[in-house]
Amino acid sequence: MLDTTLLFKSLESQVNKMITELELVGTLTDNPGEKGRENEGILKHCLETMLPKNWEIASGFVVNPQTSLENDGKATEQTDIMIYNSQAAPPIFTGYQNNIIPIHSLACTIEVKTRLKIYMKKLERKIKV
Repeated sequence: MLDTTLLFKSLESQVNKMITELELVGTLTDNPGEKGRENEGILKHCLETMLPKNWEIASGFVVNPQTSLENDGKATEQTDIMIYNSQAAPPIFTGYQNNIIPIHSLACTIEVKTRLKIYMKKLERKIKV
């Protein structure tokens, strides 16, 4: 039986490490693009250490092969983090920075935002349009 105290301590340790790394990146660079990419990498690494090995993590695009003929084979917009099971359906394309995966293997997607307040204002403007 798994000791839940140990599990929570491990999770707390991972989260504290991630917060420390995010704070360090925030003090070292003012470049929003580089800061964003580094923050994505920090979250990806944290997830990789915590998720079971049958789940894979990548950036990229999702496509539904069954409807791709209807929408001219177009995939989703670029997704910061995709968690998927390649044993359910392997990636259609594995690149250096992005993968294209079929929707059948997708568990979830995550869009990484460094500044939630700025993101919420942008979202508010989109809703009003």
